[in-house]
Amino acid sequence: MILVDSSVWIEYFRGNEKTLPLNELIDTNSVCMNDLILAELLPSINHKKEGELREHGKELYMIVDRFSQIELYASVHPDIPELLKALQEIDPATADPGKYPVPGTDSFFMIQRYETRNQQKGIWEAHRKFIDLQYVVSGEELIGYQDIENLQEDTPYSEEKDAAFYRGAGTMVPVKAGTFMLLYPHDGHMPGIEIDEPGSVIKVVAKLPAVSVS
Repeated sequence: MILVDSSVWIEYFRGNEKTLPLNELIDTNSVCMNDLILAELLPSINHKKEGELREHGKELYMIVDRFSQIELYASVHPDIPELLKALQEIDPATADPGKYPVPGTDSFFMIQRYETRNQQKGIWEAHRKFIDLQYVVSGEELIGYQDIENLQEDTPYSEEKDAAFYRGAGTMVPVKAGTFMLLYPHDGHMPGIEIDEPGSVIKVVAKLPAVSVS
């Protein structure tokens, strides 16, 4: 795998012919990208090239990182700074489960407490109106990840629930305490899956309006 620097990607999205060899690397799944490069890259992607990137592989958009690094992703969504302020007003580890507003925005977050479950009981889901920011405060779990184009729809999208449900297979990503995963509308996900055995998890699930993404 080849790690491509953000400066090269930016020139690629601008149509610089010198970067065209990237197409072959993308087609053969020979490139990789870390979270810091992605955070630098997203604001520079124009709609045309964003479509090309999605055609080659939407998996580049899912982000997993330490929550202590979340400020690096402020450019990914305009509500992230306000979400951080709202979380600083409470202690997610001790706050009551439920739904909390993010003042001044259309975003909100939920505090959840649950026991992880066997993967056979897991359900694939995806959303359209909101981007999920899932932050594991304590405990650990697996979150399944797969592009919805590679899943089979079981339950059609419900606008009331902002969710469609799927079946299929994907990659199980370990998400431990202090880690977050950012999931876009095309990112099918299966949260709350046990690692080795069931365990208790406290999680913040923030909902960020998808229409606010530049």
